[in-house]
Amino acid sequence: MDDSVPHGGFYTQDDIREVVAYAKKRFITVVPEIEMPGHCQAALAAYPELSCSGGPFKVGTEWGIIYDVYCAGNEKTFEFLQDVLTEVIDLFPSEFIHIGGDEVPKLRWQNCAQCQERIRTEGLKSEDELQSYFIKRIEKFLGGKGKRLIGWDEILEGGLAPNATVMSWRGTAGGIAAAQSGHDVVMSPTSHCYFDYYQGLFDEPQGIGGYLPIEKVYAYEPVPVELAAEQAAHILGAQANIWTEYLADSDSVEYMLMPRLLALSEVVWSQKSLRSFADFSRRVVPHYDRLAAAAVNFRLPPPDGLGGKKLISGPTQVQVYPPFPGAEIRFTTDGTDPTRESPLLPDGPLEVRDSAVVKARTVLRGGRLSRAISTSFSRLDPEKNGLDYAYFEGSWLRLPNLDGLTPVKTGHVFDLSFEPSGPRQDNFALLFKGYLDIQKPGEYVFTMVADDGALLIIDGKEVVRHDGLFWILELTGRTRLEVGKHPIQIAYFQKTGDRRLDILCEGPGLEKRALFPHWLFRN
Repeated sequence: MDDSVPHGGFYTQDDIREVVAYAKKRFITVVPEIEMPGHCQAALAAYPELSCSGGPFKVGTEWGIIYDVYCAGNEKTFEFLQDVLTEVIDLFPSEFIHIGGDEVPKLRWQNCAQCQERIRTEGLKSEDELQSYFIKRIEKFLGGKGKRLIGWDEILEGGLAPNATVMSWRGTAGGIAAAQSGHDVVMSPTSHCYFDYYQGLFDEPQGIGGYLPIEKVYAYEPVPVELAAEQAAHILGAQANIWTEYLADSDSVEYMLMPRLLALSEVVWSQKSLRSFADFSRRVVPHYDRLAAAAVNFRLPPPDGLGGKKLISGPTQVQVYPPFPGAEIRFTTDGTDPTRESPLLPDGPLEVRDSAVVKARTVLRGGRLSRAISTSFSRLDPEKNGLDYAYFEGSWLRLPNLDGLTPVKTGHVFDLSFEPSGPRQDNFALLFKGYLDIQKPGEYVFTMVADDGALLIIDGKEVVRHDGLFWILELTGRTRLEVGKHPIQIAYFQKTGDRRLDILCEGPGLEKRALFPHWLFRN
């Protein structure tokens, strides 16, 4: 994922047979997905003649929507895909073959002589109908092989193939429309079924974004109320999706799956009237021990009551709660991760008297620990701590020279935040200036996570530059710092879409973490 590190590999046919046999013994059917007409850049890199332009292409190093797709006007495209599907059918006994069909830009087809000729000769009215033609041809081929076509809800565009099954991911509207027209449906909306979304709001491993706690998964009802009884019979069930752009290994995948997969399983295997999240929460606890015994890297719920940053001007109290009855909680107040030997959480609230990081973890009987959840308490002097900011409005593709622009407003904040931009979500920039107080000399590593562009300068030296329009991207820089206060400057701009600005620091005796507000001074 844009990290210049090769990922992936391939399966031999014997590998596939082994996977299918392994799954069958466990009463699981493996459904293959061969993407078409889009999401095929790797295939086009090998067979550029199947594109509209002829290439050349490189295998993608970034995820996203790619404009180059299979040429729908080229008969060789269909010959190639039928050859591929013939091999796939021989390997997978599944009733269904998934053909993708999602996120297909039509730009190349609009400018392709062969595709436009196909539209004319087939009497089609648009590129959407050309996609429908494409899918219908593939469905006819699969039907002749005794297989059923299933695809993402974009296959509704331009007209649904006669016997196609729809997998509804962009909400429920596609699934409802398909069921109402007599087609089978698998519900898989992003709102409840995308398990690459974060499970908690704080201290979670890096993910693609979003927020899908287990209680929301359990609240899902796959059969839409808009459907009459005979239409509801077309809802085959629901599917959890987990995409791995940000998941580097199987441990990461297991963490995102479990225990949310248990919740969705109960949703699709039980009647709505019998479901209770409170009851499920009680019954799922013994499964944590089972998952631990099976060496599954599941997400053990951390304690409640901690998370994020809190600015204080004097002693304050914090209440930490166990995530389920009888849970053992271990905690620290020095910023280190709790271990099994750390102090037990006492009854009643904890008192925090000065700047500190309170961390806590849930501990199972067998010793499994949850991820640490933490709150950073910063005791501040309102007159001294914080950063001065300048706020600008405008549209940029790269970081402008903010020192040369006139700000809309200026002010003072205690931490990096989008508070100065108010309700504005797009087309603005921020310039923060102040001093960073360093307590120990040595080399420090600064990590910037930004969307869109940002720049970190310390002691007049550029440490990290993250410039241009990007999805969330993480970049690092190093610099040696002596004890004392160092001038710091952070510039940021937001074009459109998601916005994010985090700066993390690690150094002598300091684990990687966000900058403490009590390290920041105005002068």
